[in-house]
Amino acid sequence: MKKYNEAKKIIDSLQDIPYGYNDNMKSNMYQVIAEIECELGNLEKAMNFINESIEIGEKLNYEIIRSEALRIRGKINFKAGNQKEAEEDYSAALEHATKKDYYEVQASILESWAQSDIINNKYDEAINKLVKALEISEKNKCVLISRNIYKQLYLSNKEINKYKEALVYYEKYAEINNELDCITSELSLADLENEKNKQEAAIFKSLYDDIKVISTIGQKITSDFNFENILENIHKEISMIIDAEVVGVSTLKESEGILDYALFIDRGNKMNLKNVHIEDETSIGAYCVRNRSTILINDLYKEYKKYVPTLKVKVSDDNTQSAMYCPLILEDKVRGFLNVQSYKKNTYTENDLNKLKILASYVAIALENSCLYNRTKYFSSHDFLTGLLSRMEIFEKGEKIFKDCQRERKKLAVIMIDIDDFKLINDKYGHSYGDGVLKMVGGIIENNVKNHGIAGRYGGEEFLVILQGISERKIYSICDNIRTSMERANIYYGEKFKLKVTSSLGIFMYSGKEKSIDQCISFADEALYIAKAEGKNKLVKYENYS
Repeated sequence: MKKYNEAKKIIDSLQDIPYGYNDNMKSNMYQVIAEIECELGNLEKAMNFINESIEIGEKLNYEIIRSEALRIRGKINFKAGNQKEAEEDYSAALEHATKKDYYEVQASILESWAQSDIINNKYDEAINKLVKALEISEKNKCVLISRNIYKQLYLSNKEINKYKEALVYYEKYAEINNELDCITSELSLADLENEKNKQEAAIFKSLYDDIKVISTIGQKITSDFNFENILENIHKEISMIIDAEVVGVSTLKESEGILDYALFIDRGNKMNLKNVHIEDETSIGAYCVRNRSTILINDLYKEYKKYVPTLKVKVSDDNTQSAMYCPLILEDKVRGFLNVQSYKKNTYTENDLNKLKILASYVAIALENSCLYNRTKYFSSHDFLTGLLSRMEIFEKGEKIFKDCQRERKKLAVIMIDIDDFKLINDKYGHSYGDGVLKMVGGIIENNVKNHGIAGRYGGEEFLVILQGISERKIYSICDNIRTSMERANIYYGEKFKLKVTSSLGIFMYSGKEKSIDQCISFADEALYIAKAEGKNKLVKYENYS
């Protein structure tokens, strides 16, 4: 917001310059002012200026003025709550931009339009527009627009839990950012050399060389999705550019307010440090995260009180004397901190801190990539809604268990579970409420089955459980606990109305004659059918009903 206020002052001063503007210049000026006023929340002023720009565009018959002005008016109308008008403006803007093949403007319009969809939680529509915008910007080498679009595609896919797609888009976004950073560094270096300022050029060259090394390290760190490998690479590579006798990486578990030391290596020895609460007044790392600030210490005894009143460890010559802390920040969220320490005083400089800052940005990206990768991997084998195994995964695992029980002659039970009258729940109370019921049922099944077998979502409101190596009595006990737990569960619709949810279960006990897990599931399904037909909310064991 401060930047927009500063920009407004500059524009205001330009309007006072005592020479005339032609209509084209005026139109561009009005568009800039309108966009600034819109960001500052002065929507009426913004609308007046943009309408002036549109009038000039009509008068000059310039499609580029019309298309850009209508894009901005779409933003203003959206901010003002005029959804219909905003849609019309974006649509008209795109039409004008398409007439003359203004590709960059087309991509920009689609990006702005998608932003409105994102705010309205219309993620699928936003993604469709962003993909179209990306095709245009990539084809026409609009690098800055592509970078922004990749970022929005990453955030949108992440928001709707499409972690695989989010990861792909995030990598492209990070790749373009790295390329732009290198180009900026090269241009700056060339400028210094052209000015023949040898002293500054030498300093910059040194920094530039460091950046290239850091960039190489960063690419190594971010190219691996395995969390343990990432931590190992951080420790191995960081000493190439910084004197680091101690290296620490802590990740923030936001829901618990806990900082977890994922990595802490002291002079080559891995240490298991206890978690630290983010509000801990004795932890410099917690201070770093709370305040989102970098910290440089060159004499621990003299400087620690700037950050904490006391330390957990007694300050002595045996402790580390110098330290640097950098928060790990990604998409404006703190994810933890990166820390290096030395047993010598006065080890670190501001230049070292700058290097650590750049490294911290790579570490934050690497940890996010790992998180996205692990989620993608997890949800490729688990049902997103309930957290139980997916249909495909439980079939695969079930077949392995079946073969093991067949070979070892172990007991095996296959249970099909169905939520009674679930369609009525969905129809009467809505799908979001139905989803809540499915989550609850998934939790009940998981709590009863763990340590005895596996459970998965078979499809819709049906669940599949496979138990092995336990007595028939225990199997019945587990099944009845699932049924009664559901029956007793407190499921409220609104504040007062309590909904009763029941389930039917079909149980099949492996006899040693069955040829596959599919056959066992089929028999359990037959038993389930009988349970439903006999009044629901009951267990039925498969008998040879034929």
